[in-house]
Amino acid sequence: MARNCREQTVFGSFLDSVLDRYSDLSLLVGLFIFYGREGSILCQVLVGATLIGTALVPYARARAETMMPRCNVGIMERPERILLLFLGAAIPLIMPVILWILAIFTNVTVIQRVRYTRKYLEKDRLPVKEEKPKP
Repeated sequence: MARNCREQTVFGSFLDSVLDRYSDLSLLVGLFIFYGREGSILCQVLVGATLIGTALVPYARARAETMMPRCNVGIMERPERILLLFLGAAIPLIMPVILWILAIFTNVTVIQRVRYTRKYLEKDRLPVKEEKPKP
């Protein structure tokens, strides 16, 4: 809304990102509780893996971007995650398949970002000076 009204602020952008994390993780916590009540341990494990990946995707990007200009690589960004969760909610029968996809590919995205960052930083690698131990 702020962007449409040309009233963007740096803090607003920050707040938007924080609220996005709350909404993403809240949906997954709800699924975790649902599958706990249903007694589906496998789905709870998948939701747990998805929670971890979903939390680490933006963290890996933010952390990498403290050391390099951009780190927007990866196959499972927020729009893809939200779309898949929407499909699973619309067609509950496919939610376990959706959870498998999310559990795998959110974490693959984290790995992609780690590898991308490593590759970027290795090209500018400088030797670290070792300090002599003090007697």
